[in-house]
Amino acid sequence: MLHTQEVTGSSPVAPTTKPFICNPAAGPAPAVPISDPLCFSSFRTPSGHLEAERNQAHRKALQSLARYKFMMFGYWAAVWVHLNRLCPKKEPNPFAALVRIARQNR
Repeated sequence: MLHTQEVTGSSPVAPTTKPFICNPAAGPAPAVPISDPLCFSSFRTPSGHLEAERNQAHRKALQSLARYKFMMFGYWAAVWVHLNRLCPKKEPNPFAALVRIARQNR
């Protein structure tokens, strides 16, 4: 994700900003103005877009499970749960039956 970082130095020139790529391992990202469209575009999505993303996450989770990609299934199932929390229209968890079966067969 592209952010801007204030650069200060020993020169008498006023601080400048330069773009850099965020590295999650490097720690938290610097403060970015809310007007930055690259960083905050996901917060301005209409609910229909979130529902479409949630449906896509459901489809990808099932595709991953069908291909024995269990870690990717878990990833997309978690994405679905997260998007369901953000959507104004909540859906019941489609993976609840799988969880029940897994718990019965421990």
